[in-house]
Amino acid sequence: MLSRRAALALVAAAPLVACATPPGRLEPPDVGLRDMRFVQAGLLQQEVELILSVANPNTRAMDLNGLRVALDLNGRPLAQGYADASLTVPRLSTITVPVRTTVGSLDLVQRFMDLGQQRSLDYVLRGAAFVDGADPDGLPFESRGSLSPMAGGGASASPR
Repeated sequence: MLSRRAALALVAAAPLVACATPPGRLEPPDVGLRDMRFVQAGLLQQEVELILSVANPNTRAMDLNGLRVALDLNGRPLAQGYADASLTVPRLSTITVPVRTTVGSLDLVQRFMDLGQQRSLDYVLRGAAFVDGADPDGLPFESRGSLSPMAGGGASASPR
């Protein structure tokens, strides 16, 4: 039987154990929108390359083997895409990853019309990073920001 002092020590240590990240578990990457480039125009859809900043908050390297992304602009879906890339993000570092996406032509026209009514465009970038040895469904990520094309094209973002 445990002594009263040992029982109190176990109770006091329980929250610390519960909050600790299990060994071998990776924290999701911080992924942000860095740039957008039009690649190919078509009548019904456009190909747009999203340039993403992928930061590894872990103290060990993260071996990416793919990304799935969706970009919403002003609360409405705009682009979806995938990157089938094998990349290593060094520990506590950031790399740039291009992701090819498709955008419906009508959606793009509507977003340009939104520019006339607003000074900035709010975006949400969400998706999953597929990492060797991690959850097969991917490590989820989400970041939010604002694009101000009328004020010099600046963008601000906050990863979540």
